[in-house]
Amino acid sequence: MPPPLGAEKAMRRILFEIPLPGGHYLPVHAFGVLAAAGFLAALWVALDRGRREKLAEAVIWDVWTASLLGGLVGARVLYVAEQWDLFVQAPAQIFAIWRGGLVWYGGVLGALVAVLFYLRYRRQPVLPVVDAVTPATMVGLALGRIGCFLNGCCFGKVTNLPWGVCYPRGGSGEFHSALAHEFSPPFAYQVDTMQLDPLASFSAAVHPTQLYESASALLIFLLLTAYYPRRRHPGEVFCLMLILYGTARFFIEMLRTNAPLLGGLSLPQVMSLAVVPVALGFFIRSRGKPRSARA
Repeated sequence: MPPPLGAEKAMRRILFEIPLPGGHYLPVHAFGVLAAAGFLAALWVALDRGRREKLAEAVIWDVWTASLLGGLVGARVLYVAEQWDLFVQAPAQIFAIWRGGLVWYGGVLGALVAVLFYLRYRRQPVLPVVDAVTPATMVGLALGRIGCFLNGCCFGKVTNLPWGVCYPRGGSGEFHSALAHEFSPPFAYQVDTMQLDPLASFSAAVHPTQLYESASALLIFLLLTAYYPRRRHPGEVFCLMLILYGTARFFIEMLRTNAPLLGGLSLPQVMSLAVVPVALGFFIRSRGKPRSARA
């Protein structure tokens, strides 16, 4: 069966190349570009919310920088731990984050540790600032997952649905970078696990779970923004984000190919089951208290 129209453009790990002296080329990776776009868009949203809440702009800048650094470290560490059997064979690839490979829950934990450390050091209120930047994280995630879609990582299981995506065997031949000619991640996975013909042109159609998560992140951003003026206590927006994202990720994970960790559940599903009830408990408890003057 021929691939859907335009399927050959589903993956574009390299957006373009910059010519360098000596006949060399600098590849510009889609994942990196979308991650940077997500960071800038989220920073703009966080600064806007900070101004509305009369928080110092310098604090928002510093918090966002701390969350970026801590989040990258946490997200990569958890991904490497999850895929250690692969990285132990090529340890240098641990630092190749431009090729994808970040676990969102690890990013949240790393960012939270970095932000808490910074706010305590600067003696700034923790929960009001965390609430102010929380909706912005969903904007960053929405754009970042589009980068995953173009990169070919974080793909879903095989599907017969009309919006299933067939990834190409390799990248485009128009680029000089060797990365552009490698097997796409879905294609390589299906060769290893589904006896897909290595000489085929396209993978079997898979769920575009990256786009599912991007759409859910955008919806969560809108819900958090609508809820923000209705919060009763600082910390509620952050808890609500954990509840909504954890629930969405649990179900999206059912359509992904991540290996089971415990009882048939993947690592993100196990973390969702751990995080969502705790966040829900704090949220319900907060809503039951009289409204705080700082909310």
